[in-house]
Amino acid sequence: MKLRTKWRPKAPSADSPFYWAVNFEAGQLAKRFCQDETCGEIKLIGVWKTEPWILGINLNLDRALKEHPIQAATSEIDSKIAYQIREGLQVGIENYSFLGAIHNDPSQPQSSHANYFAADFELDKWHFNVGIGHASGHTPDKTVLKAIIGVPF
Repeated sequence: MKLRTKWRPKAPSADSPFYWAVNFEAGQLAKRFCQDETCGEIKLIGVWKTEPWILGINLNLDRALKEHPIQAATSEIDSKIAYQIREGLQVGIENYSFLGAIHNDPSQPQSSHANYFAADFELDKWHFNVGIGHASGHTPDKTVLKAIIGVPF
């Protein structure tokens, strides 16, 4: 479970199709996903949106939220290209490229990549991002189902 908040100083518009945002996350994770079990993440987000296309890229920096972490801070670059089929429904390709430890630490897992066919849609005020993908590199999972649920409040 992760809590997420996003700061986006300016929404996309017809005058300016580019926008950026900063996302902050903190969560309690299973040991399988994070040896330290607590994790904080900062995402620097850039998006180019011209109907019906959306192109986005994120630089993610992750670190354990404890004084003496087992795992080193890591980085990841994620990208997405999506096509809006109709209002509230997009389909596209997403890539998650885990780059590994920010400083060279041979004991930490290094790079892995995952490509997904994904859909974004809304039901009532809830937002869903679901996908199926294939991972390669230093990862035990090869076929992955993913779901991100945006809860309105």
